[in-house]
Amino acid sequence: MKDIFESGVFEDMEGASSVNGIKGEGWNLKWIPIIDLGNGDLYFLDLDPAEDGKFGQVVQYWHEDIEVQKEANNFTEWFSNFTDQLEQ
Repeated sequence: MKDIFESGVFEDMEGASSVNGIKGEGWNLKWIPIIDLGNGDLYFLDLDPAEDGKFGQVVQYWHEDIEVQKEANNFTEWFSNFTDQLEQ
């Protein structure tokens, strides 16, 4: 991801508005992928949240639309939700 980031592919997206505590960027080197869905979409830990976000929040990232959505305030909360869904 670092190589892709440094290639400049996300430069057009810089300066976008932050949403739900997530900085408005195409990618951020302090977004740490935790699950890769195999199609470019993934979940990541956000270690560089916007002012109204939380350090370590879990975010889902859709590569086609460069869209992000906060899934949980932290990994523990996200993992608990994930395992609850497995039990259903």
